[in-house]
Amino acid sequence: MTHDELVEFHREAMRGYWLICFPEGAAREIGRRPAEAAYHLLEHAGMVYRYTADQVSLEKLRAMARDDRRQLVLASCNFILRGDLPQRTVGLLARYDDDEDPTKLEQIVFERDALETVLLTAVRIAGDLIEGGDREVLRSLADARCRAAEVDDLFLARPDVMMIASRPVLVLKAGIRTEVDLAIRGTQYVTIDPAGQAWYDDCMPRIGGDEVSGRKSPKSALPE
Repeated sequence: MTHDELVEFHREAMRGYWLICFPEGAAREIGRRPAEAAYHLLEHAGMVYRYTADQVSLEKLRAMARDDRRQLVLASCNFILRGDLPQRTVGLLARYDDDEDPTKLEQIVFERDALETVLLTAVRIAGDLIEGGDREVLRSLADARCRAAEVDDLFLARPDVMMIASRPVLVLKAGIRTEVDLAIRGTQYVTIDPAGQAWYDDCMPRIGGDEVSGRKSPKSALPE
């Protein structure tokens, strides 16, 4: 798949999930739509941004009404929390030494990367909610981030396996067009999108602590 084909794939997927979440002529209440569709809408919007550095996909989401964006973020986090990614990771790692099909574990890495994109996109479109101290949004983002960290811990426990399983997703790194801070610190999860590391280091402590206590984080801490 060429770079242009990859971008078009994500754009088309974004359009499809947008129609599922917000069908024409229906009430715009994402809370009554499938959480899975909300999750994938943020995933593909974030992937379009990652591979083009074009803000159009993000701006379309930011232009939504505040309540729509809020429900979109909450539904996506709910999908993450209801998922079984950590459990599936445990099972695949346990069986890997017994000639487990490596493609299944590679798929886990792709899913973890997509989860990172969803969380980054959620923060990018919910800046006003975060700055305003919306406790439900803050707690949902923190809980979803912790769920992602569970997978990261499992990855860390088997670096020998992850060196192999992560190779396919690393191929996509060359296609990233967004600028990143090369001075950011490392984190548990070595994402192909370094913005994820910046978010983990700089924003997660505030989301998990100060933010939930009602104190606001500086806007500069949010991913652009």
